[in-house]
Formats: sequence, C-alpha cells, structure tokens
Amino acid sequence: MRIEKLGNNKTRLNTGTASVYFSYNTPVVLVKGKQVYVTEDYYSKTTSRHITEFLTFEDFEGRVINKIPTAKIEEML
Repeated sequence: MRIEKLGNNKTRLNTGTASVYFSYNTPVVLVKGKQVYVTEDYYSKTTSRHITEFLTFEDFEGRVINKIPTAKIEEML
C-alpha cells in the first residue's frame, strides 16, 4: 500500500489492486481493473477540478466509467 501526495489537498492511495484518489479527505475516484468509479456527489468547484485532474492521470482507454455515490466508493475500499 502506498500513499502519494499529488498536490494541495490531492492524494492517491495505491493498494496494489486499486487506486483511490482523494480530494481533501474524501475518496472521489476509484480505479480497479477496467472499472473506474467517480463520485456523482457535488462537493465544491475545487473538488470537481480535482476529479477532472485525476481522470487525466490514468489511461482510461477501454475502461468503463461509472458514476456512483461517494458512500459506495467508501464501501469498496
């Protein structure tokens, strides 16, 4: 397991089988295999910008992007 600071209030947790991106202390993107889960919840303009940035960090070709509530992302951790 590895925690990486990506910038102010932006963090990535690599578990070996998944990457979880946090804006502030909230998990907003989960990448697991070919599945990408993005929160459908709105928090702030800054968190929305973080999500957009996170989606540029990985190669998403051939992956399915699913919008789900943050609570579901938390359950999947």
